[in-house]
Amino acid sequence: MMVAAIGRTIRTPENLCPHCGYKLDACSVPFSLDSPSVGDLSVCIDCAGLLQFGKGLVVQALAQDVILDLMLTDPSTYAQLMQFQAAALAAKEGDR
Repeated sequence: MMVAAIGRTIRTPENLCPHCGYKLDACSVPFSLDSPSVGDLSVCIDCAGLLQFGKGLVVQALAQDVILDLMLTDPSTYAQLMQFQAAALAAKEGDR
C-alpha cells in the first residue's frame, strides 16, 4: 500500500472529497511512480481527511477498520500517513 507523497503532481479523474466536498483533480506521488493505484492512500489537501483510491481512482473515505489495521500491521505506513495529515493541517492553518 502506498501513501501519496510529495514528489510530482499527477492529474487524476475529478473527485469530490467525501469528507468536505473539495474538488480533487490531482495528487502528488513519489518520483518512482507513474500514478496512484487502487488501494493507495492519500490525504485531502483542504480538510486533511484520510482517503483511499478506489476503482477508477475515485477517492473514498479511508475506513476506520483500514486505519486500525494499518496501526496494528503496518505502523510505518500509518506513521507516514499521520505525518502527511499533520502537514496538510499545518498548511491549512498557514493559509488563514
